[in-house]
Amino acid sequence: MTFLLLVGATTYSIREMALQQDLIGNQSDRVITLVGEITSDPHVTRSKIVGSRIVNGKSSFLIRSSSVSIQGNVHKVRLPFRIIAKDCKVGIGTQVRVTGKVITSRERRVAATIIVNGQVEVLRKSDSLNTALNRIRDDFMLSLSKRRGDAASLIPGIVIGDTRLQTQEFAELMRRSGLSHLTAVSGANFAIVSSFIFWLTGWFIPNRRQRLIVSGIFLFFFLLLVRPSPSVLRAAVMAAVVLISRYRGTQSRAASSLAVAIGLLLIADPFQGFDPGFVLSVLATSSLIFIAPSLERWLSQYLAPSMAEVLSISAAAGVACAPYIIFLSGEISVVSILLNTLVAPVVGLLTVIAFVAVLFTTPFPHLSDIFIQIAMPMAQWIVTVAHLQQKAPVISMHWITSTFLLTIFLFTIYKRSIVYLGIFICVALFAWMQIQSFPGREWDLGQCDVGQGDALLLNLGNGAAALFDAGPDPHLLKNCLREFKIKSLPLVVISHFHADHYFGVTNGLAIPIGEIWVNNEAKDIKIPPASLRIVHAGDRFQIGAVDVEVIWPSDVEREFSIVAGDGSRENNRSIVTRVFKDGVGILVTGDVEPDAQDEILKSNKVDGVEIIKVPHHGSRFQSKEFLSGTGARFALISVGKGNSYGHPSDVTLQELVSSGARVFRTDRDGAISLEWHQDEGHRKYVFSARTSGRKWWRIQWR
Repeated sequence: MTFLLLVGATTYSIREMALQQDLIGNQSDRVITLVGEITSDPHVTRSKIVGSRIVNGKSSFLIRSSSVSIQGNVHKVRLPFRIIAKDCKVGIGTQVRVTGKVITSRERRVAATIIVNGQVEVLRKSDSLNTALNRIRDDFMLSLSKRRGDAASLIPGIVIGDTRLQTQEFAELMRRSGLSHLTAVSGANFAIVSSFIFWLTGWFIPNRRQRLIVSGIFLFFFLLLVRPSPSVLRAAVMAAVVLISRYRGTQSRAASSLAVAIGLLLIADPFQGFDPGFVLSVLATSSLIFIAPSLERWLSQYLAPSMAEVLSISAAAGVACAPYIIFLSGEISVVSILLNTLVAPVVGLLTVIAFVAVLFTTPFPHLSDIFIQIAMPMAQWIVTVAHLQQKAPVISMHWITSTFLLTIFLFTIYKRSIVYLGIFICVALFAWMQIQSFPGREWDLGQCDVGQGDALLLNLGNGAAALFDAGPDPHLLKNCLREFKIKSLPLVVISHFHADHYFGVTNGLAIPIGEIWVNNEAKDIKIPPASLRIVHAGDRFQIGAVDVEVIWPSDVEREFSIVAGDGSRENNRSIVTRVFKDGVGILVTGDVEPDAQDEILKSNKVDGVEIIKVPHHGSRFQSKEFLSGTGARFALISVGKGNSYGHPSDVTLQELVSSGARVFRTDRDGAISLEWHQDEGHRKYVFSARTSGRKWWRIQWR
């Protein structure tokens, strides 16, 4: 054990030192030239928002360098790099030369990220084997891309681990339903393919050992087809362990094989120890060895053997992985095991049929299409089952903690043990923290954390809210709506058509939306036109104790001075609303600039404002009179962490503090919720605030 720990620590240290060596670490923001071999398939990154503009996605891939040229000096360096280029369609194994700017990367496995402005220069094409494999994958993806729908996009994810055809919404649906493991090649996929080949060769090769060798050879080529990335290599090793346990050994031998496999994988790539996928893979494989056999024997007493096997595998994996999934996401679907059980009967057959379709794609495309057509109903069944999750409840950490707390309490009474009493007290404290957690049960106003953009929620009760701006990222906006438990949006106000304010609603939100207020005609914007309403000063929206009044823009066009930025004219046409909820005034300002701010102040429509959403992410272009004239007690600034614009400005922050406002900003506080009520004498409002913070256990999946 000591020897293994020493080897692992040494390997990790060497790799860490190699990645952080001074040659690359000191070149941040400099332009260098790399020559190396591509080691991953290029994929197009998501479009992102830069200021008010939408920047299309670029090709992203990994390269293993053979030489690095820095200021004319060539160094022989073998290191992995992340490359971001405009349009690159070259495959794995191609030797290329790239020139670009060095950016420090958050990826543990790469030395740096290189942003390439020019073209990727091909020096040598990939070898014949990689060329053939690339063609098979491309032909298969092309065949499925002609078939629209989530079912078609699911098939390549199941058989070769390629999820490029999947929409972000579908990927999120699979994750929340507990079925996302199906969309990436895992040990189960390799086990299914290996078992199929082992069975098929039994018709021609009676010798068991020879069949295992042939199956191993096919498994190796399947590994190359899928791409030997760390996660895929891990899956292949785990599949080999499962096959050993099923065909050759006892549980003890399988456990020893698993321990050796884990050790070798960590020695080969120590960074896998930080990968949630590695932990889940180990847990799932362990469950198949230690939990599934016993569970299968018990279920066989009541069910048919085939059904008992299916249920035992899905249940064992679900039970083993559930605690870690809860730790990562803070929630778990109550029906995830049931959903996995419903799809389990078709997963194996779908994998085999899709695998055969891949083999026939290039030599016999018409025959491949027939197998794809056979696989489509099975894939559609998985999609249908995944959609069932939307109607099922999700257990949050609060309920999980409460259940565990009750269990420990009962054990404490029964055993009368000081140990159980200590555990009970610790869990009780944790449960209390959960009850006090963000955003609170009685929140009134919620500032979403959507990066460098704006999105503000006003609670209308019963899961409904008014949304003011939608931020730059649909995924982040949906996360916010889920965090605040929003089920419908009777009113959405898009202050102006800069992408950091409207892009979040372009892909739909999967919840009912009422009216969408805009400042002018939405041209070339993917927003449902039937819901749009162009509003001006004086327009109102009332529901219950909530009153929303538009106070800007007016019908009179004005010419204002131009400030530095990317659109003063559109900024100054932002819809500005004064909102009253239970007597508390809120001013939502879009991106209006100083001249427009002064006009709004003159209108005498800012009286009674307690809360202000600070214009333009707290930029330095603010009217001092406006900031102090509102008299707001709370100032909310929606701004991206580490943005390149210098938002929020120190001058603006000082002005807000000087005016007596308490400032909250999403780059430091995360999402923000405010709630208020009148004191017992009904003389003043009592406010309380909560922030989500940037908690270390919140992991972003890519």
